Amino acid sequence: MAATLNLSSSAGQQSTTASLNNAINDHLLYGQAQRLLAVTCGLAFMSDAIEVTMRSFLSAVLSRTWVLSSIQTSGMMPCVFAGMLLGSLFWGVLADSFGRRPTAIASSLSETRMAL
Repeated sequence: MAATLNLSSSAGQQSTTASLNNAINDHLLYGQAQRLLAVTCGLAFMSDAIEVTMRSFLSAVLSRTWVLSSIQTSGMMPCVFAGMLLGSLFWGVLADSFGRRPTAIASSLSETRMAL
């Protein structure tokens, strides 16, 4: 069932009924650039989620391999997040200087390179 939107003039003489889907499709442009952006953001989110998941498995393996205590093992994740904090500050300053788009591209390429 499509939602309808009743558009009427202040005098109440003329009334136009439009479906909400048509109004959205007519006024919100969703083209190739938006699809590319959605796919790119989805892949970036997926990459970040995979890294967080791998860190949880990696911490268990490293604790056995390096014979770490439970305190040392639990200290690995906060170190990663502290690095994220410092990286955000670094990339934020670069974004202020050079713009968001080139900085976002450089940040994504840097993360991809380091992940390999």
